Amino acid sequence: MRIRSMHNVLIALSIAVAGLGVACNKGGGGIGGAGAGGATASAMDKLPKETSVLVGFSWAKFKDSKLFTMLQSAVPEQSKAELQKLKDACQVDFMNDLDSLLVASGGNMEKDRTLIFVKGKWDEDKINKCATAMGQKENKKITSAKDGAITTYQVEGEQPVHVAWQGDTIVLTPAAMEGDKTYLADMLKQKSSIKENAPFMEILGKVDTGSTLWAAVLVPPDNAELAGMTNKMTGGTEKLQAGWLSLKLGKDLDCNGGMRFGNEAEAKTVAEKLTKELEGAKADPTAGEYLKSLTVAQAGNEVTFKLALSEAQVDKLLEMAKQMLPMLGMMMGGGL
Repeated sequence: MRIRSMHNVLIALSIAVAGLGVACNKGGGGIGGAGAGGATASAMDKLPKETSVLVGFSWAKFKDSKLFTMLQSAVPEQSKAELQKLKDACQVDFMNDLDSLLVASGGNMEKDRTLIFVKGKWDEDKINKCATAMGQKENKKITSAKDGAITTYQVEGEQPVHVAWQGDTIVLTPAAMEGDKTYLADMLKQKSSIKENAPFMEILGKVDTGSTLWAAVLVPPDNAELAGMTNKMTGGTEKLQAGWLSLKLGKDLDCNGGMRFGNEAEAKTVAEKLTKELEGAKADPTAGEYLKSLTVAQAGNEVTFKLALSEAQVDKLLEMAKQMLPMLGMMMGGGL
């Protein structure tokens, strides 16, 4: 039975595709929580106060990019058949009905305390009926049961999957997808919210949540590994306090982001090192063409960067990426 694994892999694939752009926004959309749309809007009142890592991905906007069109061609026939089966049985067209995703975690990025919000053109009633229909189609018994705010889907012979519904948004945790609903239940009971976490909300305010992809991170003081992530690059001891990123991908690409350090001297060291490395990279015959517009600036204890690629540059990169499609297709086919 592949129903559960197929959905899990599709969600993971969506996040992975977003991750490919993490190295790089143009205006539009809300800033921080204000005016946020998609899964982010659904999540703001539910995210716990201790949240200090958010990664958002708009599948709806990603579909307008040429990269999406290219990746569609890499979907193996077996996977297309599974998706068509889902569409026929449930009237759920996953590739078109998915709207956006939001992944949230604490600063130590513990898997057991990670939340995933998935928004789409569906609701609890539609998915419950879909579960029954898919079970009949696969000759397997699939049941759904509601206990308070949590809905449990049980495929005969497999671990239950627990989710929470907020209208058209599904709330998941990695543990709940494997049968443990403890953290999901605790999160639904919590009375505080991320809006009370002023330090993180200040970092989130630097992000355009209307982007195709965005991320905001507030590094906890006790996470030495994350705080020192720039040390290998600089050979120094700078401590990263926060980071943010916004990326817009359409016909062209625009992005900006930044890092905050413990003091101005640390930020200056990182900025000088990045600038020096960038000068060498711009002279590279292959990468240089795509780094011409990349700029690095330092102000106070913050280092910021901006990058823009034209439609022609994006097209050229996609042509190069097509060489990886056969391998990507095999990876996608193996998981579905």
